[in-house]
Amino acid sequence: MSAIDASSDIERFCADQYYSFDGRAWLERAAADGARVAAVAEYLSGTSWFGHEDELVSVAAEIRAGSGGPAQAGELSLVRVSSRTRYLVAQRKEK
Repeated sequence: MSAIDASSDIERFCADQYYSFDGRAWLERAAADGARVAAVAEYLSGTSWFGHEDELVSVAAEIRAGSGGPAQAGELSLVRVSSRTRYLVAQRKEK
């Protein structure tokens, strides 16, 4: 999967989670790419618009504990993931 595919996939996932947060879904997603999912969770926990701050911090910590390493976004731009997720959320609100 290319970096663009990975980012658009995580953005859709995050938009879905905005409406129906499920910490287990984050952990399941982390099974394939924990460092990126942890980094996104940490980043979104610090935004003023996403919500679920405490849950996201807990998810990121649990993923890090399981992987034994720090959260790393790799090729993903966390700012881009956040802004695209916010855009997808806004699109759904318009419908």
